[in-house]
Amino acid sequence: MPGHLFTQYFLTDGIRATPERRHLRARLDALYFHLYGLDRNDATYILSTFPIIQRLDEAEFGHYRTKALILAYMNALAAGDTDTPMAL
Repeated sequence: MPGHLFTQYFLTDGIRATPERRHLRARLDALYFHLYGLDRNDATYILSTFPIIQRLDEAEFGHYRTKALILAYMNALAAGDTDTPMAL
């Protein structure tokens, strides 16, 4: 969509990201980390460079949920599971 910027939380028109979208993004992020040959330590470092997302997650969920989901999907991917949605 030209002119629309997407973030983990909102589209620029103010639509709240759904839980399904959050899981799809986390699954894609885990796949990208895998395809680039990055491990959990690399992913943890990279995710630490997004303090605004961390702050928003902690305010809403009490922990850095985006990071937890991505790392959970990385574990699942490493075990060959590409279908199971993660529960947090």
